[in-house]
Amino acid sequence: MNVQHRNAHKIRNLLVSGLLGCLLTGCAVVGPSSIRGGRLAYNEAINDTNNQQMLMILVHNRYEERGNLLAVASVTANVRVASSAGIQAGFGNDSNYDGNLVPFSGGFLYEENPTISYIPVEGLQYLRQLTMHLPISLLAQMADSMAHPATAYTMLISSVNGITSPDFLFNPEQQPDPRFNRFVQIMTELTQAHRLHWVEDARHKENFALVIDQSADGDEEKVRELLELVGLSAPDYEKSHLIIPVSMALDGASSGVLGIATRSVWDMVEILSAAIEVPPKMNAKG
Repeated sequence: MNVQHRNAHKIRNLLVSGLLGCLLTGCAVVGPSSIRGGRLAYNEAINDTNNQQMLMILVHNRYEERGNLLAVASVTANVRVASSAGIQAGFGNDSNYDGNLVPFSGGFLYEENPTISYIPVEGLQYLRQLTMHLPISLLAQMADSMAHPATAYTMLISSVNGITSPDFLFNPEQQPDPRFNRFVQIMTELTQAHRLHWVEDARHKENFALVIDQSADGDEEKVRELLELVGLSAPDYEKSHLIIPVSMALDGASSGVLGIATRSVWDMVEILSAAIEVPPKMNAKG
C-alpha cells in the first residue's frame, strides 16, 4: 500500500512538473506568437476597411451623396497573460477524501484588449489635398518604379502639350484623341527598355527632365514619333542622350518643354465613379 502511495505521489509530481513546464513555455512564446497572429490580422483588417471606404466614397459620389472617411490613427494591443497551477492532497484515512480530490489543476489566461484611435478625414486641409493637382515628382517616381508605367501615365496625366487623355471626357460629343494612347505606349516602351528616365534638377527641386538614350538601333524612330506627337523639334542625333525639360503646364511646345497637366485625387474619384453602372430600375427612379 505504501509503495502504491509513493508511486502515486511520484506520478503526481511528474504531472505537476510537466504542467508547470508547459505553462512557463507557453508564457515564453506568447509574445512572438501574438505578433505573428495579431500584426497580420490588424494589417489585413485596415487594408480591407480602407478598400471598403474607398468603394463607399465612389458609390456615394456616383449617387451625388456625401461620404466621410475615418483614418486609423493608431492601434495599441494590450496583452495580458496569466497562468495558475494547483494540487490537492489529503491527510489521514483515505476513505475520508477518496474520489473527492483533484490530483492537480492548471489554468492559462490570454487576453488582448486593443485600443484603436480614429481621426475623421475632413476640413479645409482635406479638401485641398483632394482637389490639388498631383506633383510631377509623384508621376516621375511612379513611372520609374512601376514594371508597367503605362498605368501611371494614364492615371495621373490629364493632358500633355494639349493632347487630352481620353479616359474621361465631360462632353459626350467630344472624340478621344488617339495621340495620347500612342504617347503612353512609346513612353512605356522606352521606360521598360531602360532608355527613358525621369531626372530631377539637383539645383532646382521639383524641376524634372526626361533623359532619353537614343544610341540603340531602332530607338530613333520612336523618339522622332514621340517628339512629333507633342509638337517638339527633332532631336540632335549626334548626341547619345536627349534631354527634354518637363513642367506643369497645359502646353509647353512653343517653349521647347513637355508641358504636363496632372489630375487631382478628386479627378480620379470622378473617373471611377462615372464607371459605376447604375441599375436600370434606379435610373428610372431618378
